Amino acid sequence: MTRPPGLPLDRDAGPFAPPSAITRLRETRPVSPLKFPDGHDGWLVTGYAEVRQALADPRFSSRQDLGPVHVPYETPSMPEAQEEFDPSPQVPGLFLTMDPPDHTRLRRKLTGTFTVNRMKRLEEHIVEIAEQQLDHLAACPKPVDLVAEFALPVPSLVICGMLGVPYADRDMFQKNSAQIMLRDQSIEDKMAAWTAMTSYLGKLAADKRADPGSDILSGLARGDDLSLEELVGIGFLLLLAGHETTANMLALGTFALLENPEQLAALRADPGLIPGAVEELLRYLAVVDVLFRYASEDLELGGEKIPRGRPCSFRCWPRTAILRISPRATHSTSSGKRARICRSATACTNASASSSPGSKCAPGSPDCCAASRRSRSRSRRARCRCGPA
Repeated sequence: MTRPPGLPLDRDAGPFAPPSAITRLRETRPVSPLKFPDGHDGWLVTGYAEVRQALADPRFSSRQDLGPVHVPYETPSMPEAQEEFDPSPQVPGLFLTMDPPDHTRLRRKLTGTFTVNRMKRLEEHIVEIAEQQLDHLAACPKPVDLVAEFALPVPSLVICGMLGVPYADRDMFQKNSAQIMLRDQSIEDKMAAWTAMTSYLGKLAADKRADPGSDILSGLARGDDLSLEELVGIGFLLLLAGHETTANMLALGTFALLENPEQLAALRADPGLIPGAVEELLRYLAVVDVLFRYASEDLELGGEKIPRGRPCSFRCWPRTAILRISPRATHSTSSGKRARICRSATACTNASASSSPGSKCAPGSPDCCAASRRSRSRSRRARCRCGPA
């Protein structure tokens, strides 16, 4: 049977399980050919061992300029494949799509910012924001939209403060980042959102360079070793990653705990489990579950020969699709060795939800919170099914 083009996306095995087509491929052919919806040929890697091996192999390149951008799912107004194509331009500052030494140079600019010690100093401020939003959540008319009233505001307030972005502008970047991430947006709409975001950040970066403050973007703008275009790319990456992925984790993590009431009860009984629970939820949910690379030379992976220049899509589903919160330390699905300073900042920052009146609700009560908005990058819907408070 011929597989339809693009990544299997249907959540037919449940909201937290891989699509059944992915599970079958993992078991039968963990490195398999993939026909992208634009007609180009590539490879889909689903096996846990094969994904880890490839992501640790520098011959699988992150460089965006090695080929065209292949969207792995049907997108409105997607152009048809051409026999001859120009590679995608490398976006300055967007170091996730670079290899060393370019990646190393830009990442090093941020290593002094996201240290464990700095994150610990930031912890009190983040806890205060989370507690205030929990109190706000409790005061909202019921049912409450968890995403709009908590999951989005908390990371938005944090990242705006860190980058020096006026919080009043949050609607602009939330709207445009959602438009970039959503699958059903046309290529034209995605590009319009990208242009709006980068234009805004270009003006902001220029202002920071002219009159720097104490925020991260100002610190980057003080020197002359980063171009304005690189500042825009770094700012875009941090702004998008700093609120979109965190908001999804907060919403989906809540949903996952409500779907696993015994795990939620264990957390309520022993807050000391929270740091390990954060790592376990990162492993279990893996909100960034698709990564892309290009084969920079002819390669072999999982017994398959991958020609030079072919795009590869990696599905980063956890090896075990069961939520297990325990005192034993676990690691999230990071593919390589963590840098010394890259301990999970999330695990260092735990708001004590039990102290907020919004953290408990009686089963069937009209005060029960309902997180009814779709998590914007994932087609899942969260509704409260609280057990005894």
